[in-house]
Amino acid sequence: MKPLNKPVTLLGTLGTKTFSALIDPNAEWSLIRRDEAIHIAPPTTLAIPITVKLDKITIQIDEAMVSEVKLNGHRMYGTFIIVPKLTEELIIGADFLQSWKIKLDQETEEIVIDPSALQLQLI
Repeated sequence: MKPLNKPVTLLGTLGTKTFSALIDPNAEWSLIRRDEAIHIAPPTTLAIPITVKLDKITIQIDEAMVSEVKLNGHRMYGTFIIVPKLTEELIIGADFLQSWKIKLDQETEEIVIDPSALQLQLI
């Protein structure tokens, strides 16, 4: 499936920024470049670092951040792995897309969000 570039706004305790994000269902994780992350939310150290392979380079990552995400007028939350020298500012990966039941319509190049994923359900 082909990635799309769409505007995505991240809101955190340190600031807010709208990105031209790469929405890539082929990327396992949602990623943010470190120089952008530090202006949005404080990083959290991962208990166990993860290894990420980017463009034939394998790097060990030990930080992530949580942020409110505004996408297509909807408010959601996501965790983003912080990567020091990421080529894109922000990549929305399969982890976020699956958790919010988001699909990409390749014909219209639009994002389709299942409304049931946006409802708060208390048990």
